Amino acid sequence: MWKQRRVYEGMLDGLILLALIWAGVKFSWDLPRWYDIPTFDEAEMLRAGVELTWAKVSKLKSEWSPLYVFWYAFLNRVARPESRVALHDLNWRILAVLASVGLYAVLRRYRIARIYAAGLALFALLSRLVWFDLTRSVLLAVVLTYAAAWAATWPRQRWKRLWVGGWLLGLAAFARPEYAFPAMGLVLFAGVDAARAWKRRPWRWTSRDGLLLVPVVLPTIGIMVWGLPFGHGRSVYAFGQHFAFNLWMCLGQPETRTWEEEVEAAFGSIQSIAQAVWRNPTMFAQHVLCNLKRGHKVVGQMVIHAPWSGLRYIYEAGATLLAWALGTLWVLARHRTRCRRRWLVGWGRGDLLFWSMVAAALLAPIVIISSLKPHYRAQFGWAWLTLWAYLCLPRQYTSRPWYRTLLLAALLIAVTPPTMAGLSAHPSWYPTLYNRSTVQAIARITASEPGPIVVSAHKRLAHYFLISYLDSRFEIGRRLPQEGALAFIQRYRPDILIVHFPWYDGDDSWRVFREHPEAYGYWMYPIGKQRALYVRSDRFPPPSSR
Repeated sequence: MWKQRRVYEGMLDGLILLALIWAGVKFSWDLPRWYDIPTFDEAEMLRAGVELTWAKVSKLKSEWSPLYVFWYAFLNRVARPESRVALHDLNWRILAVLASVGLYAVLRRYRIARIYAAGLALFALLSRLVWFDLTRSVLLAVVLTYAAAWAATWPRQRWKRLWVGGWLLGLAAFARPEYAFPAMGLVLFAGVDAARAWKRRPWRWTSRDGLLLVPVVLPTIGIMVWGLPFGHGRSVYAFGQHFAFNLWMCLGQPETRTWEEEVEAAFGSIQSIAQAVWRNPTMFAQHVLCNLKRGHKVVGQMVIHAPWSGLRYIYEAGATLLAWALGTLWVLARHRTRCRRRWLVGWGRGDLLFWSMVAAALLAPIVIISSLKPHYRAQFGWAWLTLWAYLCLPRQYTSRPWYRTLLLAALLIAVTPPTMAGLSAHPSWYPTLYNRSTVQAIARITASEPGPIVVSAHKRLAHYFLISYLDSRFEIGRRLPQEGALAFIQRYRPDILIVHFPWYDGDDSWRVFREHPEAYGYWMYPIGKQRALYVRSDRFPPPSSR
């Protein structure tokens, strides 16, 4: 009877997991019509993954998400998508579903009732914890964190749970370096806890304890191949950029210098964020205060996604915050004894320590670097959501007769979520996706050209990273200056120019070229109202002459 019940419960969990997978597939069905492709880190990691060979594996930098690059390479070779843009979309969908499934699996290991675990996992799947701009490497780190938390629930002794969770969390550090600090903390805490347990009661090392060496293997290989996942300048690079942004936008200083010059003027030449704190604590405190003033954006990250903005978005964020606050107060007021007992049990088992250290480590980039980055807020949101669920949601230890209701609920989860267009305030309207449209236009124009094809763009690097979504025929040309653009075009004659109009309004020579590009051997391919491609006529004739 007991075995039959376990099988039945496993089937119910499996059904809910399948329902969550289908919900993710359905919700992201029209993803290419709503979300643009990102540039910078995401584009560079995608390119590195597509072009990765075994000879290049050891050359990846440990602080720049080598495991995410490896994941892209694996996905590209297994799925074989039709383009790099399609690979990006596939990666996003898969990581979104895996993160939601991971949340449900971990909550069920914590004995959270199925209906609550499924509801929270569905909420996370449809929220801005998944559907945000910029790099998706945080989603891979979230998936690995849930894998570590799930594996850590199986040992009985606390030091073993912390040991397994800490070492497996070290894998997430090769997707996002900030996870290295809770991983090291958990391993050190496990060592101290093991010594204290040995002092109380010595134990014998058994063959089963040999399994504790298994979680050590993969992180150790990563350290041997790539090195420690921090201390190579990425944090200083991110801090410097956002420090300068806060100087200009929050503190009101004029934007007359580059971010490197702003950091040099405020802190001198720094090799770590700790040096910045030591050399100018007042300026660093002002930077942190600017980040804290935007703390409401962390709450805004944890709302159901839809391509809207303005008052409706603020309403959703406020409603979410109010619901969580009232729900938490209701649980604390009505079940104070249960919450206190859960706190003690969570500390005794190590689960509470695991998620508290993860949440604290993921809050640090929001406070120290920038509270504007949605991927920082998203990864913290996942940890906070899990910690909140562990402390507040009701648990289920015994079987109950209303499993058929759960079956219906699982089916309802599968069929209820609409697509992104269904959640939009304007289902018939789609935004102009400049990056996606640019890459598609370049690929269409140059489809029959063997290459090489030289592409130039403005001095900001965003457009250069768009080349990562194209194939190896394309080369990055010289940067198109914001003054003297016509002289640059006549001298270097790039095959394709990517131009964002607002950045060239003050250049008279650019206006001359824009009015009569055919006089200089180019034709224009418009992309929305603010961007255009200028293509060399001798290499790629305009559509009317083909």
